[in-house]
Amino acid sequence: MFLPQLKESWCSSSHDGWLLIIPFRREKNLCLLNPFTRNRVELPPHLVESSPGKAKDLRVVTSTSPLDPECVVLAIDEQKLYSCRPGDKSWTKVVTNYKGVCNHSWGDTVCYKGEFYAEYGCRIFHIKVNGSGGVVEAVDLPVPYVVYDFNSYLVELKGELVLVQITIENRFRKDYSLSSVRVYRLDWHRKQWIKVKNIGSNNTALLLRKHDSTSLCVTDFTGFLKANCIYFITIHQEMVVYDLATGRHEILHQFSSTWTFTPPNWLRVESAEM
Repeated sequence: MFLPQLKESWCSSSHDGWLLIIPFRREKNLCLLNPFTRNRVELPPHLVESSPGKAKDLRVVTSTSPLDPECVVLAIDEQKLYSCRPGDKSWTKVVTNYKGVCNHSWGDTVCYKGEFYAEYGCRIFHIKVNGSGGVVEAVDLPVPYVVYDFNSYLVELKGELVLVQITIENRFRKDYSLSSVRVYRLDWHRKQWIKVKNIGSNNTALLLRKHDSTSLCVTDFTGFLKANCIYFITIHQEMVVYDLATGRHEILHQFSSTWTFTPPNWLRVESAEM
């Protein structure tokens, strides 16, 4: 697909059918681009240094369609979070109430029932956005984390907030091994993560990606997705499927090594408002 909108810019990531476009020149605005309808939504200027090496991991999560004037955009820049609404002139930095010592980057983020949640240092934070301005706060939820894992994902599944943890031994080596895949749902009343054995064995699959995980009904993708399976991409650019019923996994595709700079992203066509 040829996108002339990418001239003098690059695509850092995607979310819910929209591409995050970052221009090389710092004075230019970031934007969200729908590659199918070519709709374009302007965002405030750069948050990071104007070079692909600095901004390749910049990601955004939206509360609703970027075409909605009430849409809130959450930007994740390693150890910092920012928010804005389409049309804003600048980003608002998210302040956190967490006083502990932690040097981690922000982990996965998700928009669940119109609210943002993010993982940081084995804790779950609720990102509270009040009105169109003022202070945006990250509030520590009293929910004990399960275990620390580099590969943790938050995703909404049938109205529940779900945590998926994938443990990979020797993950930076080509001879890595997938040692475990664990799925938990959040019991909001008891403030506990409850382990689950399946994710809807008849018609559901999970597609995992940092800040852009999703659940899908496999009947809409007959022949492409399997029920009760989890799909994800490793740091070696391999698309892997894990079957929760059998506990087995297989590599479905090996992406080109030239994609290392901009890792592959899922892109939901049906959410792109064509």
